Amino acid sequence: MIARNVYHKSIIMTLFEGTKLNFDLNHLIELSQHRSGYTRELAVKRLENLNDPKAIPALIERMNDWVLQVRQAAKKAFLNLLVPECTAELVSALPQIYHLKSCKRLKSTPIIKAVETFFSKKADRKLLESGILHKRCNIAILCTKIIITYKIFPASQIVHLCQQSKHNIVRLKAAELLQRISSPLNVRLISAALNDKFTPVRKKAIQLILDKGDTEYAVSVAKNSLTDHSSTVRMLAVNYLKKTSFNVEGYYLSSIDNATVPKLKCALWAIGFLSLKSYNNKIALYLDSEFPSIRKQPLRSLYQLDEENIKQILIERLKDNSLGVRQAAVRLLAQISYLLDYKDFQGGFKQVSNKGSYSSLLRVGRNMNKWDRITLLLALASNIKQSQKTESTYLEKEISIWYKNFNRSGVQPTSQQLASIKDNLVEAKVYLFHHEINSIYSVLIHTFKTYHIKHN
Repeated sequence: MIARNVYHKSIIMTLFEGTKLNFDLNHLIELSQHRSGYTRELAVKRLENLNDPKAIPALIERMNDWVLQVRQAAKKAFLNLLVPECTAELVSALPQIYHLKSCKRLKSTPIIKAVETFFSKKADRKLLESGILHKRCNIAILCTKIIITYKIFPASQIVHLCQQSKHNIVRLKAAELLQRISSPLNVRLISAALNDKFTPVRKKAIQLILDKGDTEYAVSVAKNSLTDHSSTVRMLAVNYLKKTSFNVEGYYLSSIDNATVPKLKCALWAIGFLSLKSYNNKIALYLDSEFPSIRKQPLRSLYQLDEENIKQILIERLKDNSLGVRQAAVRLLAQISYLLDYKDFQGGFKQVSNKGSYSSLLRVGRNMNKWDRITLLLALASNIKQSQKTESTYLEKEISIWYKNFNRSGVQPTSQQLASIKDNLVEAKVYLFHHEINSIYSVLIHTFKTYHIKHN
C-alpha cells in the first residue's frame, strides 16, 4: 500500500511540474481514467495545455466524472477546443456530445449550446458538409439536424447534400426540407426525391407536389406513381386522380391481362382498394400464379372485397410454398372479425408438407379458442413424423405455451370440442410421451374426468 501511494504521488508530482517527464497524448488519456481523482484532474489539465483535438473524446468522458474538479477541468479544456481546426474531430464526437444530455452529473445544456453555436458560426464549412455524408448514420443525422436548425446553408444546398447520403433518415429530412424552397419547385431536387428507394421520401415528395394544386405537372407525377411499388404512394396518386377527369379504374383494368409482374401486382391491388367487387372471380385466378408476389396480392384484395368468404382461401394459402404468401395469410386470418375453430382446419393437416406451413398453422392457432387450439396442436402432433425435427421443436414449444396459459381463460369446452380432443389425443399420445410432455396429457385426462367422459 505504501509503495502504491508513493507511485501515485510521483505521478502527481510529475504532472504538476511537467519537467521531469514528457507525457505523450496517449499516456495522458490513460491517466485521465486513473482511479485517483487528483491524477485524473491533473491529466485533464495537461491535456488542455496540449490543445490536441484527438483528446476530445477523453475530455467529453471526463465531463461526466464523479469528481467535481475533474468535470470543471474537462469542461474548460473542451470549450477551448471549439476552434475551426478541430471541426472534423467535433463532428465525429457529436453522438458522444449529445449523450451528455442523459448524464446527470453535469448541466449539459450550456455545453451543447456552445457546440451548436460553434458549428453555426465558426466551424469549417467544407468539413461540416462532409458530416452529412458521414458513413456513420448517427453522426450524419446529428450533423444534418444542426445544419437545418441553424440554417447554415441555403435550403436547396442542404437538400442536394442530403440526397447524396446513403442513410434513409438523412434523405427523409431533405424531403421534409423541400417545403422551404420557394416556388417554383426545384424540379431537379423533386425528381431525385420521387425516385428515391426509401418509400417515406417518395411519399413526402409526391404529397408536396399534389398539395400545390391541379397542375399539369402534378397530374403527370400522380400518373407515374400509379405503379409505384409502395401501396401508400399509390393511394395518394389514386385519391388525387379520382378528383380529376382521369379514368383510374380503366387504367388499372386495362393492364391486367397484358402487364408485367410489377404492374399486374398494382392492378390486383387497385381492384381491392377501389372496391371493384365484380372482379372477384377474375383476381381469384391469380391465386395459382407461378410468381409468389402475384399469389400474395389477391389475398389482400379478396379480403377487402369479401371478408365473409375469404376464410377457406386463406387457410389453403397457409400451405403455400412461399413464406411471403403464408405470412400474408396469417396476418389476414388474425384480422378477420370472427374466431377460427378447429373445424376450419379439419382434414388439412396431412397435406402440410414444409416447415414454414407448420409454423404458419401454429401462429394462426394463437388466435383460436383455447380448446380449439389444443385440438389443432394434437392433430398436428398425431401427423408429425420422426424426421421432422424442426417441426417437432415448433410444436413442442406451442404445446408448452398452451399449458402455461391454461388457467388464464375460464372458457369451458363444448361437447364437440371434447370429442375432437379425445379423438386426437389417442393418436398424439405417443408423441406427447416421447417428448416428455406428460403434464398436458394429465391436464386433458383430468378434464375428461371433470365432464364424466371415459378415456382409455
